[in-house]
Amino acid sequence: IFVKNSMKESQNKQMIVSLGEAALRGGQIGFLELVKIINSETAESAERILERTIESTKKANEEMRQQQMQMQQAAMQQQAQASQQKNQVQMDANRARVQAAQVAADGKVRAEEVEQQGKKDYKDHEYQRGLDNRMFEETVLGSQDPSLIELSK
Repeated sequence: IFVKNSMKESQNKQMIVSLGEAALRGGQIGFLELVKIINSETAESAERILERTIESTKKANEEMRQQQMQMQQAAMQQQAQASQQKNQVQMDANRARVQAAQVAADGKVRAEEVEQQGKKDYKDHEYQRGLDNRMFEETVLGSQDPSLIELSK
């Protein structure tokens, strides 16, 4: 026959119930677990209930903390990607502006070249016309042919 010290057992159980109440206030166990501790037959079973509950709460809290960290990392990655995309769009827009400015500048240079070539061609034409007129006048004035003299008038 095994006899336990019921006074000591009762004190131990009461101590574990008190620890369970403190754990409840600290958010480490819930009401249902505290009720199980109170209803347990021995201090040892109450202790096992308290131990398992605190461990499972710790595990759940750790898992939640890891999930939160993963969510924060994912959010940071999304933010970094969004920022990178925004920067890429800005760079593309700047590149397009530079290309448009280059095309406009090239167009102005080409227009100036065409205008200058046109002026040169006009001056060359005037000069050639002047030479042709002098040659014609010299030919007409130097000739005694009446038909050429009539053309010069």
